[in-house]
Amino acid sequence: MVEIWRNVLKETDKKEARRKDFRLPVIIPCVLYNGTNNWTAKKSFKETLFKFEQFGEFVLDFKYILIDIRRYKDEELLELANLIATIFFIDKTKDKSTDLLNRLREVAEKMQGLSSEDLNIMWNWIKNIVARGSNAKFEKDIDDIFQKEGKVENMVYAIERVIEKEKLDAKIEGIAKTAIRLLIKKFGDLPEGIRDKIIELDEDALNTIIDEIFDYESLEELNELLVQ
Repeated sequence: MVEIWRNVLKETDKKEARRKDFRLPVIIPCVLYNGTNNWTAKKSFKETLFKFEQFGEFVLDFKYILIDIRRYKDEELLELANLIATIFFIDKTKDKSTDLLNRLREVAEKMQGLSSEDLNIMWNWIKNIVARGSNAKFEKDIDDIFQKEGKVENMVYAIERVIEKEKLDAKIEGIAKTAIRLLIKKFGDLPEGIRDKIIELDEDALNTIIDEIFDYESLEELNELLVQ
């Protein structure tokens, strides 16, 4: 809050700030909480200070508004059908795949009724949730969806395709790492060229390597199969 007021003063004309009737803007602190456990932190600032009781009313104090998303029922949020309620409903998602997509489908029709400004805020929020913890390519794919798609339903379908592709890519990457690890155990360190070829293989080809690894007698034999 102090930083906000500091910026206000910095951006306010000095003569205006010196006027007796000049007032700083009111700031109402809010905490948006979407954790699974109950909120246990103190809601009063003075209660975080050492021996605050000894100074009575002279201690600086304020309280914040706690908005505990997890305590709202899904039905209550869907019934409200406004920007904040929709954001809360989406943010209650447990993961960014099945649960998120199901929630997006549930609110898709209601989101069509939002103003263009609110819809833009809504999509930025969803974009952050979907891309959270993902690699740069996935984030770019998600960003492209929000730039190109117009209808809410189209965005939901496009997000679903990108999420499914990310899951498949992660699965194939895991199989490739397993194949490389097994080949290293059998033949020792692998040349970079063979590693690169293995990483580019599809799921079926990788599983074939793993299934037939004991049949390979040399890296040259494996490399011949990779260039086919």
